[in-house]
Amino acid sequence: MSEQASAQPAECLADPAARWDETEVRDTFRHSAAHVMAAAVKRLFPEAKLGIGPAIEDRFYYDFDVPGGFKPEDLADIEAEMHKIVAEAHPFACE
Repeated sequence: MSEQASAQPAECLADPAARWDETEVRDTFRHSAAHVMAAAVKRLFPEAKLGIGPAIEDRFYYDFDVPGGFKPEDLADIEAEMHKIVAEAHPFACE
């Protein structure tokens, strides 16, 4: 998340639901979601090591190295933290 970006939504992410049929919009949204998920994991598990986190055909994922791994209940905590991060309205830049 770029410090130089404005607080307004990046043009490439403007109204993604209305433009979901555009491949670039879906890929950009999923790529950004992967970054939000990584930030949430690092907040909750500071010792986590990040692997790769690409957007793929119809979803996104991230590889994490977390001592002891994740427990099923961690997923709800990660999702809640992602919601908090999104609510903080960090700027996104499309590059």
